[in-house]
Amino acid sequence: MTPHRRALALCLFSLSLTTATPAVADGRRTSTADYLYMVRDNDSLATLATRYYGASWKQVYIIAYNGLTSNRLRAGQKLILPSTWSYTVRPGDSAATIAQAFLGDAALGKLLLRENDIAEAEAPVGAVLVMPIRLRYTVTAHDTPATIARRFYGSARKQSLIIAFNKIVPPPTPGQVLTIPIFDTHALNVKDRAKKEALLRLRRHKTSAANREKLVGAYAAYELGRFTDACPTFEKLIIERDLALGDRADSLRHLAYCAVAFEDLAAAEDYLRKWFELTPDPYLDPATTSPKILAIAEELKREAVAKD
Repeated sequence: MTPHRRALALCLFSLSLTTATPAVADGRRTSTADYLYMVRDNDSLATLATRYYGASWKQVYIIAYNGLTSNRLRAGQKLILPSTWSYTVRPGDSAATIAQAFLGDAALGKLLLRENDIAEAEAPVGAVLVMPIRLRYTVTAHDTPATIARRFYGSARKQSLIIAFNKIVPPPTPGQVLTIPIFDTHALNVKDRAKKEALLRLRRHKTSAANREKLVGAYAAYELGRFTDACPTFEKLIIERDLALGDRADSLRHLAYCAVAFEDLAAAEDYLRKWFELTPDPYLDPATTSPKILAIAEELKREAVAKD
C-alpha cells in the first residue's frame, strides 16, 4: 500500500467513528442504530450513559456490550454505544415472523408484543415496535435471575423477562451465557442523536488561525496540481477534528477530488458521502468538476431519494 493510500485509509477510519457501525461486535449482531464512539477527555461511563440513555446506572449497557473489565476510560478509546431501534408492522407480518426475523426465534413473538405494551394477539399494521438491544452476560456463582435483573433493569421484577427470553429453568448455571434483552425507549436511535450532537459541536467550532493558514496552503497546492502536498494536509486536519463545519465539509470535498486523482473511486465515494451529510444543499459545478465525481454524486443523490 502506498503512503497516500495508507493516509486515505487512516482518514476514512477516523471519519467512520462519527457514523459507521460494524456488522458484528464480539460475536453479536448489531443494529445500524448503534454508534461507534471515540472517547473524549473527561468522558466517563456514567456521563455517556446519562447523555445517551438518560441515567448513569445504564452504563451497564456499555460495559456489557463492549466487554469492558474496567470502568476507566481513556481519550481515543473506541466504544460501541448500543441502541434499540423501531420496526413498523407491515401487512402480512405477525408477531412470530417479526420475532423470527429480528430475534431469531418465532416463539418470542408474544414476549415482543408484551414488552411493547400491545395487548392484542397480533400487532396491528402500522404499529411501531421497539426492538431490543441484546446484551450477553455470563452467570457467576452467586447470580440469580433477580440479581441479574437488578443489574440490567434496575428492578428484580423484570427477572421473568430474562427467564422467558432465554427459556431457562432457574437458577441459571454458573458459566452459562444469557442474552439480556433491553427494550429501553431512552436508548432509541443513539446513532442519529449522536450525529446531530456532533453537527451542533461542529457548528459551534471555529477553525484556528494556524489551521486556517494550513488550509490556505493546501488549497493553493491543490490548484497547482500538487496533490501529494495538498491531500495529506486536508487529511490531517480532518483527523484532528479541529475545523469549523464549513471548512470540514470543503476539505472532504477536496479529498474526494484527491481520491479521484489517485484513481481511488471507493475513497472518493466515502468522502463525498460525508460531504453530503455536512452540506444541506450540495452542489457541484458541472463545468469545473470531474465527470467521475459527478457520476458518484448522482449515484449518492439517487440513494438518498430511494431512502426517502
